[in-house]
Amino acid sequence: IWFYCALMSAPPLLGWSRYIAEGFLTSCSWDYLTRTPANRAYYIYLLTLGFVAPVCIILTLVLLFLTSWTPYSVVSLIGQFGDIQRVTPWTATLPAIFAKASVIYNPIVYGLSHPHFRSSVRQYLSAHKTIANWERK
Repeated sequence: IWFYCALMSAPPLLGWSRYIAEGFLTSCSWDYLTRTPANRAYYIYLLTLGFVAPVCIILTLVLLFLTSWTPYSVVSLIGQFGDIQRVTPWTATLPAIFAKASVIYNPIVYGLSHPHFRSSVRQYLSAHKTIANWERK
């Protein structure tokens, strides 16, 4: 997280945009009022890394949460207020497994969004594919 914060806040210290007092002069922020090509490029950089990327990750995680827990919630709702005959062992077990396995989804999403992790997985899978092909011969 410290590296990410440095990526976001260091550019004005290095000459890409600058920090100025804002509003009632009680805090500082990057100079978003000066319309230069450099400031606009820095704004796009901040918008992408500081807003769009986190929002995409958050929306993905919320969607996974809803996908994981909605079937389980529906089955339990039917169990409490609906026709109990509709709750079979399969309709009770599958949503429960899927919902309770949701603890593994966050690390997968964060892992897949990290470029080093993706390249390591690709390297690992290609090595095992090579070994599997060699063993078949």
